[in-house]
Amino acid sequence: MKTKILVILLFPIVSFGQLMENWISMGDTQFKLNNTILAIESYTTHIETYPDDPLGYIKRAKVYFFTGQEDLANTDLQMANSLNPFAFLYIDPDLRASSFASKTYHYDPTQSEDEFFKSPIKIDHYTKVLSDLDAMHAQDDILLEAMENIQEKDFDNALSLLNEVNQNELNTSVVLDLRGLIEYKKGNLEEALLLFDKAIIENPNFPIAYHNRSLVYKQLGFIDLAKKDLKKAISMNSNISLFHFTMAAVAEKNYDVQDAIDSYDKALQIEPNYNEAMHNYTVLLKRIGEYDDAMLLIDEGMASSPNDPIHKLTKGNLHFIFGEFHEAEEAYSDYVLYRDNDLEGLYNLGLTQLLLGKKFEGCLHIEATINDKTNKDRLLLYEHFCEKTPELNNSSYGF
Repeated sequence: MKTKILVILLFPIVSFGQLMENWISMGDTQFKLNNTILAIESYTTHIETYPDDPLGYIKRAKVYFFTGQEDLANTDLQMANSLNPFAFLYIDPDLRASSFASKTYHYDPTQSEDEFFKSPIKIDHYTKVLSDLDAMHAQDDILLEAMENIQEKDFDNALSLLNEVNQNELNTSVVLDLRGLIEYKKGNLEEALLLFDKAIIENPNFPIAYHNRSLVYKQLGFIDLAKKDLKKAISMNSNISLFHFTMAAVAEKNYDVQDAIDSYDKALQIEPNYNEAMHNYTVLLKRIGEYDDAMLLIDEGMASSPNDPIHKLTKGNLHFIFGEFHEAEEAYSDYVLYRDNDLEGLYNLGLTQLLLGKKFEGCLHIEATINDKTNKDRLLLYEHFCEKTPELNNSSYGF
């Protein structure tokens, strides 16, 4: 009788979120101890109490797979997917890699708004190559503005500017190459390929055109042709980090791990703060089991440029991809302390918090990133996790 009274006294102070978390946590603990029957029982209790929470089904499916009960596991996974397609973020590293804001950055501290720029177009690479070729003089401003528009995906304005260029034997190949880059970014690969071909015919000594054509070949699956173009570009100018970065990406696609490592090394030797290369390199290292080397690479980057918070974002991305959500949350939190208006950092922090069961905080952070330019996938994810959950303001756990 005393025991029952104690339970009655204690139960009201246990919150909804705690109960959910306790059954999940108990199942996790039992599974780690190899007590699969007790783990299944804990997850089943969670499912019976909260049948609309996909996490319980995913957790139980993992135990079912472990014990060879594949039919039961697949049934649970199908149920989880029907409740929330994004529930698979818990178990699929590739899905996590494609779902977080993959803004792998080239940071330019001279920009007034601390902008971050993506490859493949990095204006400093273009200007470096074009200055070597003596291809930018009187119309520098027009070409640079067109590059900036391409970088910002303002393709219409970029094309208008390129139409204003008075073409000559020095800049025709540049105009053709930039037109090809626009088509590449728009997904028109065949048209992009034709324009890069024309740029190379116009000026066979223009290495960026070979590099950009390699991007098309890579997308089309012509790996040998992509490597051939990259080798040609590197033979013309081996001091462009982007060329080595793309060579690494091609090697990864072809499962040439050592070639990829060598190329990432070269890219980072040329440009130690090449954050996109650092990010992809660390992910590769961890995937082949070199976890310590991956984290050391990030730590070295942080030590070499301690005032550049992008390394914290890279570290968070690495932890997120491999399901280390607590570590990812810490890294993302550190990042947004420095850049509290960076939508990508806030989104990644919010998504991580959702996967940790911190629904209220996670939805608030993701909601702060929603605007009229938000892509459909992100809006869909927000709707699944947040908008359809009436207990958002009352619960701190789960989906």
